[in-house]
Amino acid sequence: MITSAGYLGDVAPFIPIGRRLVERGHAVTFVAPAGFTTVLDTEPFTHHHFGLDFSAAAMHADPAHTRLMRHPLTNTPRLAKYWLGRSYLDDPATVEASIADALTDADALVTHPAVAMIALPLAHRAGVPVVVGHLFPMLLETQQWTPSMPYSFRAPRPVNRLAWKAYDAFGKAAFPEKEINDLRRRCGMPTRNGAAVSAYRDAEETVLLTSPRYAEPADDWPPVTVGGFAIWDGPADMEIPPQLDDYIESGEPPVVVTLGTSAATDAGRRFAWIRADLARRGLRSIILAGNDTNAAALVGLPGVATFAPLTALLPRCRAAVVSGALGSVAAAVSAGVPAVVHPQLWDQYWHGRQLSRLGVGALARSVDQVAGCVESILGDDIATAARSLSNSIAEEDGVGALVVAVERVLPLTN
Repeated sequence: MITSAGYLGDVAPFIPIGRRLVERGHAVTFVAPAGFTTVLDTEPFTHHHFGLDFSAAAMHADPAHTRLMRHPLTNTPRLAKYWLGRSYLDDPATVEASIADALTDADALVTHPAVAMIALPLAHRAGVPVVVGHLFPMLLETQQWTPSMPYSFRAPRPVNRLAWKAYDAFGKAAFPEKEINDLRRRCGMPTRNGAAVSAYRDAEETVLLTSPRYAEPADDWPPVTVGGFAIWDGPADMEIPPQLDDYIESGEPPVVVTLGTSAATDAGRRFAWIRADLARRGLRSIILAGNDTNAAALVGLPGVATFAPLTALLPRCRAAVVSGALGSVAAAVSAGVPAVVHPQLWDQYWHGRQLSRLGVGALARSVDQVAGCVESILGDDIATAARSLSNSIAEEDGVGALVVAVERVLPLTN
């Protein structure tokens, strides 16, 4: 059983894992919200609906989500409570029943680290071992640097320890823990501080789905296997839309702009601004608007689509503008394409600074900085650095590392 929920960037890394497990002869049930039906129902595994529709489509239809995402960094505590409500607290019994039903015949559970707060206790009660596919290197505790809130930095170890304690306190305040710890008690597990943000520590295995050459491991991290990226190449058999293919061939390689399913909330004007600003600098662009509402702000313009598979598109582009979600960052890094991160959420700021630190990209905090940052990464030095990083990780296999971890815990159920 695999489970994830939230934005597409939360679900997408687990799709190639499900495919690989099926290829190795395992039966896979993927528990995800109904809003991901069009993405998951073409895959070679069973899609079992999560109890609540905690999906990007459902959140985008909610005016409360739109308001919060207009100032997401300022609203981080409110967003955390919103996400926990949409994923669990709005109807705990239904969510628990949906996950428990899928666990009935499961031999192992693979889960997103945030969904682990709910799924892991239920797996414990069912006697099912758990493997966490971790997506957030900046949130693995270490005395070598501070947590990302939204930036991390190296400081003396006493300062780092205090910063992590502050992060734990923030997590406890942002994610109400009473109900999560109540679930843990009912499932025969001890309660813990930080139950909502550190449930992965109770898993039999944790695999970090980033490259060690991208996110440097700390020697005092909790037990974790650093496996490499898990990159989704889009829905099965999906290709670049013909109109985009023609547009790419009609001129110089473009800059692809995609802001993900979290950052693309109510983002039509931002897409239009970025496209116009790039055009003033003589740069062609492809806009992946994420949904029809955003695309409507660019109606009639060439090089616009709601979605296209990045793995096929990036090698034909000279640069990328991304939200900083792990999936799009991993795709750009793996393709050897310089990228500008225009972030909305705290983890995305970390990825923006990380690309800058590695010399393969830049961080654009505001929309009016994006085009200038794109110009700044088009030089030969950054292009060479991006290709070098891509070549250094070419043999890594994050999907394979997680599958190995799953097969390692399977004897625990036999």
